[in-house]
Amino acid sequence: MVPAEKPDPGAAADDVTRDSGAASKSAPPQAYLRLGSSGRRVTVMAARDFPIVSVLLGEDAYWQFSRTFWQARKPAWWRLRARPVWRAQGSELEVKRLRLVAMADEVLGPVPAPGTLVPPTRHRWYRSS
Repeated sequence: MVPAEKPDPGAAADDVTRDSGAASKSAPPQAYLRLGSSGRRVTVMAARDFPIVSVLLGEDAYWQFSRTFWQARKPAWWRLRARPVWRAQGSELEVKRLRLVAMADEVLGPVPAPGTLVPPTRHRWYRSS
């Protein structure tokens, strides 16, 4: 167990008063994680507090890695037999992405249309992009 740090007795008085300024009274900034499949953002606190959001983030990360590796394996233009196989794998990834978007809509709620007001919901722990 690490002991708590003691305040430095030699600290300047203005350092102490600077901490009690208006900036420290405001809420701390939110940190967000991005869902690459749907382009939405989720707060880190939501991922920590809600297991289903953590599952969604894990599945989305797996999809993003799979898509990156798929793009890196693009066959050369002269490999005519390999191109259809590569495209079929891309179609499978697109189906997976659509499932993730549907799961995000179910877990986080639908994304409002641009320019509309968001009605208050019980899902206040997410933010759409």
